[in-house]
Amino acid sequence: MRIQKLLGTTITIFLMSLGTTYAATVADGDYAISYTATAGNGPSYNGEGATGFTFNWSNNTGTFSETLPLSETSFFSVSPAGSSGCNFSCDYTASGTITVTFSSMELIVGGNTYTSTQSSYQDTAAYIADYNNDTDSVTWTSSVVPVTFTNGEVLDIKLYNASDWTIDPEISLTVSQTPLPAALPLFLGGLSVMGVLGWRRRRKAAAV
Repeated sequence: MRIQKLLGTTITIFLMSLGTTYAATVADGDYAISYTATAGNGPSYNGEGATGFTFNWSNNTGTFSETLPLSETSFFSVSPAGSSGCNFSCDYTASGTITVTFSSMELIVGGNTYTSTQSSYQDTAAYIADYNNDTDSVTWTSSVVPVTFTNGEVLDIKLYNASDWTIDPEISLTVSQTPLPAALPLFLGGLSVMGVLGWRRRRKAAAV
């Protein structure tokens, strides 16, 4: 009976410690935006995006630090140039490719910091600005950029398509894989030992 009480207390304390350790997961890193024109003038970038995102429009780079999970939120703004820059030759429609590069990625779990297994991660988007109809769009190639960290967790960076005239592409961050806590195997081993001891004690008492 004492072993059962001790076992119950041990399980409760362990689960409470897990809840404390893994309650807050924070992802942070850097990102850069670049543009390669196919036809006409390229867009400009501005805005700081969401609270945890800071975008520097002068060099098209930004940083972020967000507690997970992060629902859809803007992380930069796209504004078409004042004119298409190609007129009749492109039917007043400018186009090109936007590239976003994420780097220096870190995942902070329970006070422990884990780095990404690659130095950088990229996705590209087709950009079209239709000056005839005053509309532009950003359409991502992959939509989801998976980032794997040294603790085994995978951060899914989801990029959302957008359209209008001056638009704010959105992003969301979620963890798709939870690692096995390092203490769990030791804990399960301890439970096994306590179970065997309890069984031997009951068997010895029954034999008397």
